[in-house]
Formats: sequence, C-alpha cells, structure tokens
Amino acid sequence: MTAKLSPADLTGYRAFIDRVDQFCHTISSDYASEIACKAGCSRCCLHISLFPIEAAVVAAALAELHGETLQLLADRIDRSGDDPCPLLVDDHCAIYQSRPLICRTHGLPLLIESDGVKRVTFCEDNFQGTATLPGSAVINLETLNSTLTALNCRFAAENLPGADPSARVTIAEIIKSVIASEDKI
Repeated sequence: MTAKLSPADLTGYRAFIDRVDQFCHTISSDYASEIACKAGCSRCCLHISLFPIEAAVVAAALAELHGETLQLLADRIDRSGDDPCPLLVDDHCAIYQSRPLICRTHGLPLLIESDGVKRVTFCEDNFQGTATLPGSAVINLETLNSTLTALNCRFAAENLPGADPSARVTIAEIIKSVIASEDKI
C-alpha cells in the first residue's frame, strides 16, 4: 500500500530527513578517520520494511528508474529477512537520494535501549580507535523513531484514510507495487 505523493505531502518528512542528513554529515566529517563505511559498502543494507510515508518515498523514487534497473530489482524481490536489500545494484543503492531513514544512519553511533539498558552501537568496522564518544556524536534512535512515527501517522491520516499507519511494507512489496502500477516491466 503506497500513496501517490504531492510535494506538500512530504514537507515535514523532507525537513526531518534534511536535519538527520546534516547531523550524520557532521558526525561523518568529525570522525572521518574512524569511519570505514564508504560508497560500495553495503554490509548493513538488509531487506527491511517501512512505514507508509517512507514506502511512498521509495515508490516515487523507483517510478523514476529506467526499466532495466527496475527489472534488475524485480529479480531480487523474493528476498526477505536478513538477505541483502533488493535495492542494491553492485553494492550501491539504486535510490540512494531517497533511501529510508534507517539507511541514512547505518554505521554511525546509535543510542538504543533494550530491556531498560541504554547502549551505543555502530558498525563494528567503525570507531576502532575511539574508546568513548561524546553525546554530540551519537544519534538517539528513540528520538528518530518517535519523529518518524509522528510524521507517518500524519501522512497516513491525510493520504491513506482508514489505513493502519503502523502497517509496514517490505521493499519487495514496494517494488512489486511500482511494477504493477506503472506497468514498467
């Protein structure tokens, strides 16, 4: 289930993504020597599911792809779970500029809470020479998720009346939806 988008539908989401991108860029710049993640690194790129707002963004980006690229992605849509993301083409995201929130933060320090215990996690290849990180270099995952959830609820209420805003859509389902609706392949 994806909605057709108008630019106004995503104003808040895009502003949020811009702020997250700026914060991630600052961390990446400040700790460039500690970050092994580079273009072509796709170890964190797994097949995930998305809220409707991000599914709509991904669908719009997919609709802009050439038929050959979309066919290549379609050939991968049976993957799920811990398999590589079907959006990868030669270890690069086919829709990089429109990638979901979680993909934008991969590898960077994330503050997570599990069973009441807070900890910082990041790609095991990163921050090898760093014993501690200041709070200004850590992304609070709960804050990101809460903001995304609020933006998604508003988006769903305005664009998907009656739909469950917490329903998630896999990347494979988004690819199938684009192929079916665009009749591209």
